Amino acid sequence: FQCGVATLNHTTNTLLYSGESFREHKQAMAEFALGLTKTAVEGTLSRVKSAIEEEARLKEKVQHDLVFITAEFQMMQSFLNVANKERAENQVVRTWVRQLRDLAFDVEDCVEFVVHLDNKSTWWWRIVPSCMAPPRHRHLDEAAAEIKLLKERVEDVSQRNTRYNLISDSGSHTKAISVAEQPAPATANPSASVFPLLREVWDVAGRISNIDNLQDVITHESNDLQVISLWGSTGGDLGATFIFREVYYNKQICQEFKSRVWIKLMHPFNRDEFLKSFMIQLCTSSHQATVGMEDFGTRMKVARVVTEDDLIKAEQLMKENRYLVFLEEVSTLAEWDAIKIYLPDCKNGSRIVMSTQDLGVALMCTGDPYQVSELRHFSHGQAICAFFKTVSSSRRRDMSELKRLIRRVGVISVHGRTRSKLELVKELYHCIKDIDEEQYFSFQFGNYRWVNVSNGLNRMNFPRRLHLDLDDVDDDYDDSADNDSDGSRGNEVDHDDSHGLQANEVAAVDQELIEGCCKTLHEKDCLVVIDGLQSTEDWDWIKDTFLTQPTKGCIVVITNEEHVAKHCVDDEEYRAINCEYLEPKGRRIEEAHDWTNKFQLFGHDGDGELPSEKVTAVWGIAGIGKSDFVRNTYYNRILGILGFSYVGNIFSYYSWVDVPHPFNLTEFSRRLLLDFHSDDIQAKEVASISIIEGQDPIQGCRNIMSQYSYLVVFDGLRSKDEWDLIKDTFLSELSGHSALSTIVVITNEANVARYCVDNKDECVVNVKGLEAGEALGLFKKVLGPDKILTPREIKLSKHILAKCGGLPKVIVAIGKYCRRRNKVEDIKENFMDMLENDAEFDCLRGLFSWMHSYFEDCNDSLKPCIFYLPVFPTNHNIRWRRLMRRWIAEGYSRDTSSGTAEENGERLFFELVDLSIIQQPSI
Repeated sequence: FQCGVATLNHTTNTLLYSGESFREHKQAMAEFALGLTKTAVEGTLSRVKSAIEEEARLKEKVQHDLVFITAEFQMMQSFLNVANKERAENQVVRTWVRQLRDLAFDVEDCVEFVVHLDNKSTWWWRIVPSCMAPPRHRHLDEAAAEIKLLKERVEDVSQRNTRYNLISDSGSHTKAISVAEQPAPATANPSASVFPLLREVWDVAGRISNIDNLQDVITHESNDLQVISLWGSTGGDLGATFIFREVYYNKQICQEFKSRVWIKLMHPFNRDEFLKSFMIQLCTSSHQATVGMEDFGTRMKVARVVTEDDLIKAEQLMKENRYLVFLEEVSTLAEWDAIKIYLPDCKNGSRIVMSTQDLGVALMCTGDPYQVSELRHFSHGQAICAFFKTVSSSRRRDMSELKRLIRRVGVISVHGRTRSKLELVKELYHCIKDIDEEQYFSFQFGNYRWVNVSNGLNRMNFPRRLHLDLDDVDDDYDDSADNDSDGSRGNEVDHDDSHGLQANEVAAVDQELIEGCCKTLHEKDCLVVIDGLQSTEDWDWIKDTFLTQPTKGCIVVITNEEHVAKHCVDDEEYRAINCEYLEPKGRRIEEAHDWTNKFQLFGHDGDGELPSEKVTAVWGIAGIGKSDFVRNTYYNRILGILGFSYVGNIFSYYSWVDVPHPFNLTEFSRRLLLDFHSDDIQAKEVASISIIEGQDPIQGCRNIMSQYSYLVVFDGLRSKDEWDLIKDTFLSELSGHSALSTIVVITNEANVARYCVDNKDECVVNVKGLEAGEALGLFKKVLGPDKILTPREIKLSKHILAKCGGLPKVIVAIGKYCRRRNKVEDIKENFMDMLENDAEFDCLRGLFSWMHSYFEDCNDSLKPCIFYLPVFPTNHNIRWRRLMRRWIAEGYSRDTSSGTAEENGERLFFELVDLSIIQQPSI
């Protein structure tokens, strides 16, 4: 019984304990459920709140973006409303307007979509996964994303307008663009765009050296002090430090130059600091110090100023040791003048190497004549150049250099063992004296004389022969007629007899005659040619007898011997010209001869000459041959041909300029000015350097175009605004020779052509496509004389050429293609596909691209009329009234408030004629 009671008590206690645990567990579960519910509610509320905020934010963002887009379009609409006709015909503006139109359509569609959105809030669909939400409830997100993209496109269109300067002059009246309003050149540094042209000039002038590293330039054999200047065409930091370091620590350089100095100049320049640094380095780098110099370097380190005794000791050290000095960042000639007085020419082969960012400083420090070594090459044809003085005079030159030297007073010499030197000088002398004063406008000589001494200098006759022509400018120069054809000199008179004159014989010469010659040479502008000088003794007698005072004119000495030539010019080698390196013709004349010999005009009546007007405009579609047509007249004028007669040079200057796009007046002026000097290498070099140094090319062009006669071609003019700017800048002041000048404008637009000549029809030339017979003639010419076409091939060729639109460029490309394959059949099938995709017709890519943009830029009212034209056969003459009736029947031309259907159809027809899409047949 007791055991049972005990068991019962134990069981009761266990049940009581289990009940308490159950209650605790139940309470815990309730708390857990409550917490879970609370978390779920909080998460739901957070997502609901986030969904509401997101929807509100999207709506607000859409609203702001629409406000921004609306404001931008209002400004663009204002521009379109006030844009004048000339601005609307600008190619760049028309492209921008077309892009704006497409954007406006897209914005309109998007706004319409936003307007039709359900205004009821659908935020609750944002708290469920996107895959569960119906598509219609995501329209707001799509609209917001699309409007964001549209806003970016609007910003891009607006920025594009700013980049191309389209709305800078959107007033209601046409306003001429001034020079100051022109956008800055595409290149901030003018040397970057001009340097490639300058390098070509150096190459033609023979200045480019084959040495391509600074070490070889420094160690080039010469005992004279050489100044080597480094200049970079890229502007800014030209990397001279790295180049200097490579050379300064080179073992060979260290062995050859016992004294080396490297100084980076301070700005402003401090003379005392420069001298102190210079002398410390000079003494420190010297490996063999002279007696008495041991403590010189130590004393200089503590010295405050440099004394005269210090300079004397430094000069002594430079005389005893070959020195090399690097000067970094020389900025002005004043700095160089202050430095060079402390760097003596010790005739021991010392060198000075300097770097500068100023091309003029670099050339002035080096001296003339100079050569150019390209040490580093960069992209776009840029380089770091080293300039050093020319040691040898045997470099290529052209006639322009001889002309330049003749313009300068003093003595020049031409040497060599070929007859060419005589012919070249004789031709130039004859032109200056008798033929073409207009071409040689800068030669102003009052007296001329050609004295032949090739048979020996007769000291009795020389003064008389010199005096006769100095007083009689009508005398010819038949003295040169007794030269041998091979350029050698006859020796009929014993040269020793000429030099064997005794003192009493020399005294017998009429002193009054000699004094008269001396006075004339000293006081008057004389051009004297001494032909066939044989010795330095002969020249010494001429110089001592007639040139005791400076001559006001120019004396040209022709000799076979180089040492005689150099002696006559006192060893100023740039005045002694080797005829073997003298080019007889200018580049432009050679081009003219080559072009007239190789090319023949097709499809132009008469001789293909342009009318002789002050301004002539030539227009026609791209690829029609406008430039070649004008080039025929241009080259004929350069060769002195007018019609079929030789009339000599009519103009002083010639220039052919491709108009830059987008148009920039400064870049246009650079091209114009440099091409003016294409036949004068020295003048072109000076002009290029001046532009790089910051001189205004616009003023340089004005100086030429306001004083001299010229023939100028502007190829590729696109708008009336461009012509107005050119006219106001260069053609506002015409007088004297400039009033006799001729300007030819080449353009694709008929209205631009007429505008340039003030609507004078006689000054406008429309270059049209080739007729069927002319096209076949050109095609046969390209095939060559060896290719004889069969009747079947002729028929096939006519069928192919009918698709070429009379464009010579396309006909020539097809002719070359058939000539390479020696058959015509290959091009019959898939004609257009071959032209567009075959690699052999890559030369037509630019033409097709232009044609595509040309069509896209046509007015929308014209495009249906163009599409309608293929209903007529190719090369078919269409009566224009019949064509207009068809347009009216198709609804392309209708009655409007501004005119009847017939009037509007006539307007459309002549617009197509002006665009060269329709060509009026020749009568």
